[in-house]
Formats: sequence, structure tokens, C-alpha cells
Amino acid sequence: MKPTKRGLCLLCVFLGWGLASTIASSAQTEDRAGTLEVRTAEPAAVIVWNRPVVVLRASIDGVSPRERAESIRRRIEESIGPM
Repeated sequence: MKPTKRGLCLLCVFLGWGLASTIASSAQTEDRAGTLEVRTAEPAAVIVWNRPVVVLRASIDGVSPRERAESIRRRIEESIGPM
């Protein structure tokens, strides 16, 4: 199945939304000082339609790149269907 322009636009929107919501959920657990703990970690790619879309390279507040990539992939799949 060839992706359409509309599908690719939706994908970009959902990727941005997934990343923002991951950061926002991490921010909800942060202390009142307003700091996030960011550490370099083993990279993990978000794969959509057999293509790497983004590679996450840092843990944010203890959430690994692998966990973040899986969360983003799951949200995209829930929004536009199986990949």
C-alpha cells in the first residue's frame, strides 16, 4: 500500500503529538523546580511503513528511548491503523 499525502501529513502530526505528550507526561511527574532529567541512552527508531521516521537517543525522566519509541508507534497505530 502506497502512503498518500494526507496519510503522511497525519503521520507527521501524530508523531509530533506523540513526542509532545511523552514529554508532557514526563513533565507532570517532575518536581516543582521545573527540570527534566535527560541522559544519553541506547538509540531506538520509530518505524512506520517499514521506514525509520525518527531515532530517539535520550532517556527523559527515566523513560528509555525504546519505551518512548514504542509509545509513539503505538499511538500512530491506534490513530491510523496497523503498520
